[in-house]
Amino acid sequence: MHYISGSDRYQNEFFTRLDDMIQAQHYCRLIDLLVDCFANENLSSFDDKGQQLSGRKAYHPSLLLKLYLYGYLNGISSSRKLERECHRNLEVIWLTTRLAPDHKTIASFRSENGEAIGLVVQKFNQLLKDSGYIKGKILSIDGSKVRANAGMHVDLSTVQNRLDNLEGELGKYLAGLDQLDQTENEIESIEELKGQKAIIQKQVDQLKTEIEQLNNQKQILNSIEAKTISPTDTRIMQGRQGRHLCYNVQAVVDAENHMIVHSEVTNQANDRNQLQPLVKKVEEKLSIIPEQVIADAGYYVISQIEFLEKEKNVECYVAISHNQQQLREAEAGISFTYHAQKNIYTCSQGQELHPHNGLKRNTKRNTVAQTYRGKNCDPCLIKSSCTDSKHGRSITHYSNQEWRDEYISKMKGDEGKKMMRLRRSLSEHPFGTIKYWMGQIPLLTRGLKKVTTEINIYTLAYNFKRLLSITEFDSIKNQIEKHNWKMVA
Repeated sequence: MHYISGSDRYQNEFFTRLDDMIQAQHYCRLIDLLVDCFANENLSSFDDKGQQLSGRKAYHPSLLLKLYLYGYLNGISSSRKLERECHRNLEVIWLTTRLAPDHKTIASFRSENGEAIGLVVQKFNQLLKDSGYIKGKILSIDGSKVRANAGMHVDLSTVQNRLDNLEGELGKYLAGLDQLDQTENEIESIEELKGQKAIIQKQVDQLKTEIEQLNNQKQILNSIEAKTISPTDTRIMQGRQGRHLCYNVQAVVDAENHMIVHSEVTNQANDRNQLQPLVKKVEEKLSIIPEQVIADAGYYVISQIEFLEKEKNVECYVAISHNQQQLREAEAGISFTYHAQKNIYTCSQGQELHPHNGLKRNTKRNTVAQTYRGKNCDPCLIKSSCTDSKHGRSITHYSNQEWRDEYISKMKGDEGKKMMRLRRSLSEHPFGTIKYWMGQIPLLTRGLKKVTTEINIYTLAYNFKRLLSITEFDSIKNQIEKHNWKMVA
């Protein structure tokens, strides 16, 4: 028979080195080098396991970090699956030098070393910047809803009802304790009463703990003005697959090589008020002030855009968020023109709008505005499409209206449309890759802090894979070896 034959399983062979299992330019060698370089310089950043000379020895944090980075690169995020890989995967066996930590040890490392993992991401991104892979000239910002590993949510009415019931139960138990105290003073044999008091006191303590937790949930609901909240600090959000308990993952992507400059996890249902803080975080962590920032309409907060353009000299291309009234006006051909000399507006039907009342200041939005109102709107043939007010159509003119108009014209022009096309190519790819790695069960941890750690590992894995795809092995190795991995205190 003409078939290729394999090795004889029963043939004795001379021992081969563990290092021979992996090719000379395999990416596992870069994972090994990268993690060792960081851990050797910043061992104190990890938890203090292994620092005690007594007791059972701990696994080195670099070993567990290598395991996680390799796992997330290959779509393996479960600690139990990573444990199995330690016994059967030759690449993992090489990385861990035949050590096989159990799943509890693997999971505990991720939970207890979130801050250190965040520092690894920061230092690796610094390497990418220093080596020219991240330019920081054009940054694209986007958010994506990631389904949470969360328990059932509770609403304010449920919390309040439960509080009322618990307070009633607590009152009964406290009254029972008072009655036992009086009985104790009247009889000589009190051993049985002491046992009853201990049981009731335990129940009282449990009720007080639950009441405290419910009061905290009530306070959170009131502070964030939300209807519902999950015990794992996530919220119901509208995503592509419907309404679920989700986290809103933010990513800042550099245009040069589509690498993630910064990622963040929030429990806010929308992207409003995220633009300026994200740009600030990039500046703090990597000393990057971009020349241009691109974002979709979810980030359209005009005061933040103006701040970035005027104070930080960052040109913003944030899609304009139109409300339903503005869309109806555009369909009907309704528009308004301001005449500075006369200080009036004229509409597309030729009617004038004059100043009405004085200036209005909004301290929350930091705006100053003047309202203009139409004088003769009743005869207008398209009034029903323009306004339903019996006083006539009104329009707001802001103190920075000239800058606002220029920004709107920029976004409607060719450059604005071009940057919006670029945004889609920059922001969609990282989220698509990471969600592919995540699979059908995206997040395995609970709580904002732990989920942030998980997203940080995905960010590190994504940037590492991008680097592998655009640079030769020897060049990456040389850059890792020469980089200063020491965190500045």
